Amino acid sequence: MFRIDVANYMKIKIQNIIIGVSLLILMASCKSESPALPYIYESNPQYTSGYVQFYGDYYKNYQNLNNVLSVSLFSKGLSISSDAQLVGTGQFLFLEDVFSAPADTMLREGTYTIAETGVPFTFFPGKEFKNNNETKPSGAYIYFIEADASKSKLQYITEGSFTVSIQNDTIYSVNCNFVTADKKELKGNFKGVLPHYDESAKAPTSQSVRMENLRGLPVSFIHSPK
Repeated sequence: MFRIDVANYMKIKIQNIIIGVSLLILMASCKSESPALPYIYESNPQYTSGYVQFYGDYYKNYQNLNNVLSVSLFSKGLSISSDAQLVGTGQFLFLEDVFSAPADTMLREGTYTIAETGVPFTFFPGKEFKNNNETKPSGAYIYFIEADASKSKLQYITEGSFTVSIQNDTIYSVNCNFVTADKKELKGNFKGVLPHYDESAKAPTSQSVRMENLRGLPVSFIHSPK
């Protein structure tokens, strides 16, 4: 079975760094004067925007030539600013390490299931990883982002699947059926244009952590339906 736990420390991507680290810092630094009430999040969100990033054969150093994509979906109220910052409130779903066949550069129709096999139509579960005393999220997870930062939180997705269908090569439908680490169901759906960006030039060529290009929007389109 193909496992890449050791590879997590070598892979810190644009959105994982820009959005993940800034949100964790924000949540850690903003504390309310009184204890925050438990945050009850939407378990079946409607995502209104998103995009896909293509990373090519990211794990070729581990004898896996399958391509890797990541999927980002945002509920109403969240958006990415021109300087690549996440702004607003809502729910942000991030599915890192979605595997596709070597010939595929886009998110294809079908059902994708959580597994650590690295085969097409699978994606990695969410988990923490530590490197140099830093803890960062990896795999599949969702941010629940509130105006009161003390109520914002991250939940890892540990089980489930999502299904993709495409109409006229332009309109993507994504239906999610997940279970989070706290054993709660998380569904949700998206329907609309889903731009694809080529990030394959940023893939690491060694086992060192890539720390360049920590800011900035994806460099180029693979496919941007109109």
